[in-house]
Amino acid sequence: MPKLSKIANITNMGVSTIAELLAKQGITVEAKPNTRIDNDALEVLAQQIRDAGKRRPLPASESLTAPEASG
Repeated sequence: MPKLSKIANITNMGVSTIAELLAKQGITVEAKPNTRIDNDALEVLAQQIRDAGKRRPLPASESLTAPEASG
């Protein structure tokens, strides 16, 4: 589950903008950088960004998740 700050950095959008886009789709999140969103919310956000065509597309959700510990 990625943090809003990472998504904001990747998409060049503000955390509050991301929270507003999700709110328009009925997904309530706190507009704080350390807030984590689930993969379903990430897919909704990615679709919103693709539809708008204004921002860089989000990479696959796997690349936004925490790296696996190798051992």
